[in-house]
This record gives sequence, structure tokens and C-alpha cells, in this order.
Amino acid sequence: MAFGAGFFVGVRVGLPLGRLPPLLGVELRFPVEFGWAGASLLLASDGRTLILGEVDYALGGVGALGTSYAWLAGGLHFLDLRAALPSMVAGVGLSHRIAVADGGPEGGLAAGLLLPIALGPPLVTLGGGWTFQ
Repeated sequence: MAFGAGFFVGVRVGLPLGRLPPLLGVELRFPVEFGWAGASLLLASDGRTLILGEVDYALGGVGALGTSYAWLAGGLHFLDLRAALPSMVAGVGLSHRIAVADGGPEGGLAAGLLLPIALGPPLVTLGGGWTFQ
């Protein structure tokens, strides 16, 4: 998608690899020269929180089946409710966007793995959404 072409709104699910509840949240992304940049906020039912800053770096040009991206993320998580300060996380993954119609909205899917910088369980994240022109 070209720079300045629209914004992406999606839903993201975080699945901790441990005995923590799943997290559900929203993501918002804007086009930049190399792909997309944005943020996500995920919440669990017991108050645990994950805040991410993200970039999607285009892995090639726009093809007939859409565009693939390398997903890079960093942020803070409040998964240990007894801790005074949040922990940092970093993550990698892949995302793909495909146009529904020529010049129309794009659908996208993403999957990634987030690893805490300190102790804590890794998280698998899955997301999907639409690009609005």
C-alpha cells in the first residue's frame, strides 16, 4: 500500500504460554515509507495489560496475492499484578495484507511471538483487520 493511502484497524489476541488468561485488544496502524507503524493495547479480564509499538516492514513489492511484512514489536506488559513496574517485551512475526477489490479496502492477518526481556511466559499474538482508504 502506498504511503498516505489509509489506516489499518484490527483486533489482536494475545495467548500467553502459561497459566495466564488470554488478552484481547485493538491495533491501529498508519502507512510509513517502509510499510506500516502503529500501536496495540491488549487487556485481560483480570486487569493484565500489554502495550505494544509495532512496525510492519514490507518484504517485497505488491504482488497479485498482496504484500507480506516482517512484524517487529516492542512494548510493556503488566502480566505480574504483584510487580511494582511493568516488564519489557520484544517480538517478531509475519503479516500479510491482500486487497479485496482493486483500489478498495485491504484485509490483513498477522501472527507473532513476544518474548519478555525479563522473566515471564512468552506470548503468541494473532491479529486481523481492515485498511480503510
